Amino acid sequence: MTGMCDEHLSVEVLQAFLEGDLPRREGASVEEHLGSCVRCSSELEVWRSLLSELTSLTSLRPHEGFRDRVMADVSIPGPLPLAARVRKWIAVFVPGGADGHI
Repeated sequence: MTGMCDEHLSVEVLQAFLEGDLPRREGASVEEHLGSCVRCSSELEVWRSLLSELTSLTSLRPHEGFRDRVMADVSIPGPLPLAARVRKWIAVFVPGGADGHI
């Protein structure tokens, strides 16, 4: 293993490789690269360890009534009247349009 290479594998490629989501040819290319690049193979081991730790975590659920307490404080405004929507749209394109005057 030489450990020297000019281009390294992206995080996305390493994760896809770990998850088995790469096409066979690309997976073989990644394996070949990992055999000659210490940096990428080390990073792969870090990702492998992290994913292993994450899968061992227990699943948590919110306490009973959590959703209802949160939603009680959520305010969803009604639709803006047409005139207000037009003023808002004009404000984007016309300087000073936000105050209602064109």
